[in-house]
Amino acid sequence: MVLTLVLVLLGQGGRAASSSGDLLSSLVAKNEAAWQKIQSLHSIQYTLERQWLDRQSQQPFQGVARIKKRGNCCWSAYGSTVLTGPLQVVRETERKVGDRSLPMQLLAPDTSAGQTREAERRLVVNDRYAAEWPVGNPLAYRWDHESVDAMSAKTKKHLEMSLPPESSRYCFGDGRRLFREALEADPNWIRFDAVENKGQDGQVLYQIRRFDPKDSPRPDLVWTIDPQKGYLAVENVFYAGRETPLRRYTLRVEEIAPGLWYPTGWEEVNYAEPQQAQEPPAVRNRVKATLKDIKLNEPIADEQFEIEALGLDKDDRNVTVLWTTVEGKTLPYVYREGSLVPRETPRR
Repeated sequence: MVLTLVLVLLGQGGRAASSSGDLLSSLVAKNEAAWQKIQSLHSIQYTLERQWLDRQSQQPFQGVARIKKRGNCCWSAYGSTVLTGPLQVVRETERKVGDRSLPMQLLAPDTSAGQTREAERRLVVNDRYAAEWPVGNPLAYRWDHESVDAMSAKTKKHLEMSLPPESSRYCFGDGRRLFREALEADPNWIRFDAVENKGQDGQVLYQIRRFDPKDSPRPDLVWTIDPQKGYLAVENVFYAGRETPLRRYTLRVEEIAPGLWYPTGWEEVNYAEPQQAQEPPAVRNRVKATLKDIKLNEPIADEQFEIEALGLDKDDRNVTVLWTTVEGKTLPYVYREGSLVPRETPRR
């Protein structure tokens, strides 16, 4: 009798694990199908409006970005309010030039007085290169690549920081990878499962939960999947091993075309760790974003994704383009008679 009971319980546990695995596989497949629909678009254009509180000063800031995408190509112009102030030395360092080491100072603005200014950063990406110009800066940048997928990790990281925040990545995975890719990345260390849940109105929702490390008793990251919103994630909560959230993304998902679901707004809330048990977490900062004027599959000329689309004045001899080749060699270029040519080195 006891042996039979144990076998029954073991069998039920196996079916429960199998059921959870089947649900996880189904949710991942449906979520990625929604992602593929977005990737099948010929082009998408929109305006992104952001509002946030600076963590240190708690000053309100805002930014507006215009974005155009076509396949692997992208153009963006992102203007925002930033803190500024007089430059100060933040670190002493050195730079090797030939056999010599020259002392250098790293400078950054002193923002303690709360001064602000308006800044704009423009960027293009195509199959041959990425280019960026902080508007008004005497330097622009171009990084060559053999393809977007072959872009260097350093350039990808820089572009990730320069491009306006991409909302859709939190609907389809951990921010860097799709759910399927995240599940396959490190199964020996990280575990995923899926459970059914209910919304406040009784609507069926699902949760995909990540356990890092895999033997952790509680998930460190939880996505809420809404089957009525194309199986996109409508919430993403990061716990980082705590009982209370460290960060929460709440996403507004809408049907922007028949059968095409897309995040048209989101709110990010970052929390401070409670000082005492049972104390609710305090909000450190909050970011809100809204997409407007969304246009789908409208023709975009190739010229929109070339370096000239950054708005560089071909008659301005004061802007230097630092051009880095695929081999990693950087040379200064300038516009002369409407074309980029190597800048002449002054004779000594």
